[in-house]
Amino acid sequence: MIILDTNILWGMSLRGSSAELLRAIRASNVERVAVPELVMVELAAKQALAYQEKYEAADKALRDLKRATPWGGVQGPGQRDLERVRAQWRKEYGHLVDVIPMKEDAYREGAYREANQIAPCRTVRSNSRSYKIGARDAAIWLTAVDYAHDHDDEMIYFVSGNTTDFGDGTTLPDVMFGDIVNVADRFEVLTSLDEVISRFTKPAEADAEQVEEALRTPSSLATITEYAASTTAFTHPFVCNTDPDRGVGVESHSIAGQWIGPPSVALDSVRDVSAHSIGSHVWCTATVRWLLHGFGALYRSPDCAIIGLAWETRVLLSPTGAEPKLTFLRHTGPRLLRPDDVAHLPSLWSEASDSEAGEPGPVETELLLHLLRNDAGARSLQEMQLKHWMLNWHPTWRYQGRHKPSAE
Repeated sequence: MIILDTNILWGMSLRGSSAELLRAIRASNVERVAVPELVMVELAAKQALAYQEKYEAADKALRDLKRATPWGGVQGPGQRDLERVRAQWRKEYGHLVDVIPMKEDAYREGAYREANQIAPCRTVRSNSRSYKIGARDAAIWLTAVDYAHDHDDEMIYFVSGNTTDFGDGTTLPDVMFGDIVNVADRFEVLTSLDEVISRFTKPAEADAEQVEEALRTPSSLATITEYAASTTAFTHPFVCNTDPDRGVGVESHSIAGQWIGPPSVALDSVRDVSAHSIGSHVWCTATVRWLLHGFGALYRSPDCAIIGLAWETRVLLSPTGAEPKLTFLRHTGPRLLRPDDVAHLPSLWSEASDSEAGEPGPVETELLLHLLRNDAGARSLQEMQLKHWMLNWHPTWRYQGRHKPSAE
């Protein structure tokens, strides 16, 4: 288990390469990555306080602007919601690390150590006054120690850049060595994330073709389909092209409110591939552009439509494993299709959509005829798919009720 102190994660970009490698270590099952509960509290608090400082600065600037604007109409920064900020950051950090619950004894012992100046607690001087500090440091340390005692089959790596209180990785204050004396053979203190990365990963040669092949596997495509149907990227209105198989000019630009059922997905391109050897496998990160094609409800409209769009994600996967184990690190917002994307859109169905390979049977055809005659609309995803098939590919209905003209 790799247990991180607050200072290791604070200031680290969750979109950076270090965070990607931590996710790779975690996904590889070589080691778990976690923080004591109090570390998560501290991280969320730091982010909330940073937000509050910026909010107050923005609020003051807007009030000054409002006083200087004779015609009025200057809007404020919106409602301040510190708990929402804390909750959001707990969620963001939760994608990177697990949380180790803290025992009540750790809080109690931390307060006791601070009061009695027992390491890692100490006294600092400021403005000619002395202050006792370190109760939280002690509680975090004791949570890592407790975890080691409770899991005698695991090696523990406690990682902190606070070398003043937790030592330089080679020595500890006597009382802190006493804390770990029974687990010292499997408890190691590291002082930086670089030490973690060098310990558990090695740079490897990135094979872009192998990565592309892994991304095209059914399991990877199923993972992106599920992710696209559930991620927050599509819980708010998003740009799309309607009926993209007919072209993606300006007239096809639209806004969708949601997908109706999971979209079909095709891999378009892969770039910025990097690789590291972790355990017995190579793990790669890459930026991937996907093409999505499916049924969507148009925003602020009763209409539904065939929609398509492009979507970029940063992914982590192991192309050398039995399964790629595709993990999504982050994503951009949906983008409109380019004209040359149309030819590469995935089929709306797993089966071929031509009349020879995918023609509905008698029951489905009667249903379609009923829908088309009465303009009843699509009452379900299946009906919408069948209606679209009938209108666009069925050899009779594709030509508005007339059979396809002969070649003559």
